[in-house]
Amino acid sequence: MTAVYRIAEKKCATCRWWTGERGLDFRANKPFYVKTASAPAPCLAKRATTTPANTCLRWSAWEKLP
Repeated sequence: MTAVYRIAEKKCATCRWWTGERGLDFRANKPFYVKTASAPAPCLAKRATTTPANTCLRWSAWEKLP
């Protein structure tokens, strides 16, 4: 399954520490959505496996986002 998150959401899918496979969807030549598989993936900050919908206090914007 595919999950879609807005770039402004503070979710694992938009975090620099989450290592899951993901891509960007653009609107007017700017990143608007992050698309990812809904499968869990390792988080480098927590040293645990998390889903893209999780949140935590260590969230930091993914470097590909504005």
